[in-house]
Order: sequence, then structure tokens, then C-alpha cells
Amino acid sequence: MMKILLADDFALLREDLCETLGAQPDMEVVGAAESGAQVQKLDFDVLLIDIEMENTTAGIHAAENILAEKPDAIVIFLTAHETENMILMSMGAGAVDYVVKGCPDEELLEHIRKAYEG
Repeated sequence: MMKILLADDFALLREDLCETLGAQPDMEVVGAAESGAQVQKLDFDVLLIDIEMENTTAGIHAAENILAEKPDAIVIFLTAHETENMILMSMGAGAVDYVVKGCPDEELLEHIRKAYEG
């Protein structure tokens, strides 16, 4: 079972995603954080993290720090912006994928499963 950690500063979105992910038989939500600083102390396989939290690139910096300490972690960025610059920055930070917020649940779950299976 994959352990998923979610980091997003929007509480309603965190709650919704935790509910969706937690209902999956192959996924366990091990934590939900409102900032990148809160995620480093938890054990997880997949990190879903918002690119923009406390500031424009807070999620990117948090992911870089996490991957420096835990290089096997799978990072998928959540974003409200699908700009080329954001995509390049997220992939450059070590993310394996990104998902646009508000996509259908099935699409999000597909991205997570594909990233986890490698």
C-alpha cells in the first residue's frame, strides 16, 4: 500500500483530496500539511505538494529539500497554473509529474498510480 503525504495551503482542497485518496484500497494518507516545512518529518512514498504555498515557489523549495534527504521519494506537484515556466521549474526540482488542481479524481489517481509503479 502506498503511503501518501499531501501538502497544500488550501484547507478545503486538502480535506477533499484526503477523502478521495483515503477511500482508495491501495492508498493510505499518512499526513496532510499546510506548508512545505511540515512535511519533512513524516514517512511517505508519494508526496503531493502544491507549488505555491507560503510564497510562489515554496513547494518547489520544499521538494528539493525533501528529495535531498529522501531521494527515493516520489514527488507530484499540484498546481493551479499550467504554464511552461511552472512545469519546467517543477520537473527541475525533481518531480516525476504534476497535476492541475480541479482535474477529475480519476485523472489524479491515475497520475499517482503511474508515478508509484514507475
